[in-house]
Amino acid sequence: MQINIKNIAKIVLDAVMALIFAILFNKSALGGMTFHEIAGLAVGAFIVFHMVLNRAWLKGVTKKLFYKKL
Repeated sequence: MQINIKNIAKIVLDAVMALIFAILFNKSALGGMTFHEIAGLAVGAFIVFHMVLNRAWLKGVTKKLFYKKL
């Protein structure tokens, strides 16, 4: 079984995004509003990075959305 570094990076990125997203529900966690604002921006950046890593899948799904048979 070969370990693919890109897949590991995707899983770690997803786990980090999920953890930060869960922490963001409490505005007073880990330093208050400052952490809340910075972590929110970081999650936004992580989402963009996640979409770049999965651009082939996004491209395929987007093409299928515009098929006439769909």
